[in-house]
This record gives sequence, C-alpha cells and structure tokens, in this order.
Amino acid sequence: MSTYPYWSLNFDLRADLPVHVMRVLTDVASDHASEAEDVALLHPVVRFYLSDWSRMLVGEKDPRVGSPIRLFRHANADRGKADCLSIEFCQHDDEHANGGWVFWLWVLSLVHRPPPHPASRSMIGFEAAYRGDAVSPRIYFVDHTGLDLGGRHMSFQEIDETLEGQLGHDHGYSSRMDE
Repeated sequence: MSTYPYWSLNFDLRADLPVHVMRVLTDVASDHASEAEDVALLHPVVRFYLSDWSRMLVGEKDPRVGSPIRLFRHANADRGKADCLSIEFCQHDDEHANGGWVFWLWVLSLVHRPPPHPASRSMIGFEAAYRGDAVSPRIYFVDHTGLDLGGRHMSFQEIDETLEGQLGHDHGYSSRMDE
C-alpha cells in the first residue's frame, strides 16, 4: 500500500547558509524562478524539488495556494533577529526511499544549531503518515545536541556526515556550510 508521508516544519535558519541557498529559498518562497547558476549548485535531488515547488506536494489535491515555503524574520533570544523557514512537503513513500530522503535531510541541515542551554529544546514541527493525520504524528525537536525526530535522535554531526556522503563538493555545497 502506498503512503504519502507529510512534513510540516518551522525553524530558525542557520546564519551560515551559503548565499545561493538563501537566494533559492527566497525565490521559491516568492514563487519566482531562481537563477540557473544558483540552482545548479544544489544537489540534483534538492534541485528537483526546489526548481518546481509543486513537486514538494506529491499526492496533494488542487487548488494549491502558493508556495509551501515561507521565509520571515523574527526576534531570537540568542541571535537577535533571525531568519525563519516554514516548509511543508510530502513525498510518495517509494519516492522518499529512492532518494527523496536526501531532500528531507537537506532541509534538516538548515536548522539553526542552538547553543548549549537547558532551555534550548524547541519544537520545530512534525512528520505524519499523511496530511491531516492527527493520530500518529511524530513531533520534531531541536536542541544543542541535534534533532529528536519523533523519538529517534540524530546529531548534527550525523546529519552532516550523511549529507556529505550524498552531496559532497562536486555540487558546490558542503553540508558543514563553514567550508
């Protein structure tokens, strides 16, 4: 049986994002085409979804009302003003298993890494079996150690190393973003 896992995430963006990534996210949020040079720097899987945002809504019914990405700025206790990303996307379960997971993990790599502090744990969204699944959503949290993905912990290092193996330097993008 096929399913369409659904994610709804809202989080502060890392301050060290490459300029081309911010431009592409801004363009998608504004429902504008990105510069070919910026899109070309993205991993092919990420490029597939961001070059036509309707691909992030597989299985969704029309009418679609604007891009599933929103960018905004807000006050942040540890950083002053911070850019925030709100994103919703779904994938066919086979699509996710056959490479779509790279987009999911790439989105998670954009999450701001909070400083060590007992109160730094924040909810950033959820994953559900399908849109409207109110019975079994997995809640996502972030703190200074990484992400809690509905009971499964992924450290920032694990995310970086997994993406490094997928994205590498051939695509002009390092998941460590400081290289």
